[in-house]
Amino acid sequence: MTKSMRSCLGLLCLAFGGAAVAAAPQITGSGGSGSPGGQAVVEVVVDFGASFDMASQDIKFQYDLAVLDFAAASSSVQVGGTLHTWASFVDQLRASGGLVMENTNDASVEAGQEGYALSYAGEIARSAQMRLQLAFGILPGAAPGPTQVTFKGSAVANALEEEFAFPDALQAPGLTVQVTAVPEPSQVALLLAGIGLLAARRLRAKA
Repeated sequence: MTKSMRSCLGLLCLAFGGAAVAAAPQITGSGGSGSPGGQAVVEVVVDFGASFDMASQDIKFQYDLAVLDFAAASSSVQVGGTLHTWASFVDQLRASGGLVMENTNDASVEAGQEGYALSYAGEIARSAQMRLQLAFGILPGAAPGPTQVTFKGSAVANALEEEFAFPDALQAPGLTVQVTAVPEPSQVALLLAGIGLLAARRLRAKA
């Protein structure tokens, strides 16, 4: 369905159903952490409520390419209680009959950033939550400290052409990925020694 057709449908709904406005979905996010060579997961939750006739969806994010690398194979999406891999989620959108555009290397992002964009236009009935768990590989040479994943341009829209952008805080500064230092060998040795002492004490207590 084209945008003009959806607009006409929205006007008809308003004409026959009154000037009702759909409830805005609640969109929240949380950051993650990890050490160089490992992964961190950030989460975005879109709560559609009891019923939401989705007509379009834009999931766009960018990140520092010197620190992070989007790991689509380790990412997942939970929709209405069903867990999908990232690839199967994209396939589900394509199977709905809508238009899907995926850009895994968005050149329009800021210098020094890598971008990803997934856009959908069609008709899907949503309810409850859509939970995006986005995994990022932390590059081996990444310095400890915070880095941001921003969601500029991300939004969902309903059949009445009402667009609901991701909250300002998710668009800038975004969700924080805290890069933690890799423990030194001496610290690992002390940790293992401490675990050994705790285990010995428990064995003595049981005896």
